Amino acid sequence: METLNQKGIGNILIVIIIIIILAIGAVGVFYFLNQTPKNNPQTLSNSEKCPGAEYGMDCEIVKFLEANLAWTNNEKAKAFCSYDFLGEEGNNIYISAFCESFYVNDKETFCPDSDSANKCFISKDCGKCEKNTIAPRLISDSGISVPARLTKTETSFTLAKPLDGSGYSKSLREIFPAEFRDKLSQSRKDLSLISIARAETYFNVRAFFATEKILDFVCEKSADCPEVPGEYAMRSNCPFQMNCIDKKCVVGCYDFIDHETLPKTAGQ
Repeated sequence: METLNQKGIGNILIVIIIIIILAIGAVGVFYFLNQTPKNNPQTLSNSEKCPGAEYGMDCEIVKFLEANLAWTNNEKAKAFCSYDFLGEEGNNIYISAFCESFYVNDKETFCPDSDSANKCFISKDCGKCEKNTIAPRLISDSGISVPARLTKTETSFTLAKPLDGSGYSKSLREIFPAEFRDKLSQSRKDLSLISIARAETYFNVRAFFATEKILDFVCEKSADCPEVPGEYAMRSNCPFQMNCIDKKCVVGCYDFIDHETLPKTAGQ
């Protein structure tokens, strides 16, 4: 009887130990799930874990550009880089690179006239103006568009780009062979649209786009649309772009200005 009782007690102890282990595991899983950010615009989607992949770009090149070419001014901003592949020779990769950083703001300053808006912007005398809460919108923070040569190393790349100003042409010839320089002028890919699309996905916020005209073209993405019609490309009041909205190609303008610091007035 003692032996049977001892076995029974031993079995009970084993069951209790298993229950304790399962309980600890359940607590651990619950803690992990609650520590994982939810509805955070900066939690990367599957596509952003490999940035630019859905646009046919190499993830490592995009990550390298975002770490070594792009920059941000606002602490809330995030940089997005894209590129047009021009060619490859040995360990060198020749690209046209574009980087732009964005942040999100939901405030807007409205002034009754241009004089009060200028005072508010320049001297911060905003007495006649009011600050409103608006739907969150993307704000452009910084940007760069430049031809670049990436040289492969064992673990990453090195970057070479032309000098600014008067040294641009000479340094471009030193960096880019003639065949790849010629391709620079032939590049037609609108890289800014890729950065905008990635920023919209990352922040889960749509960019503000003022539609000027809806064209008779069906699209799935902005890259499906034709070039901006000449009548709009020649205008100087706005950098007109093509966009795909509700599966239709439209001509219009993005507004990435932070109107909290640059006030809006009546009529804008």
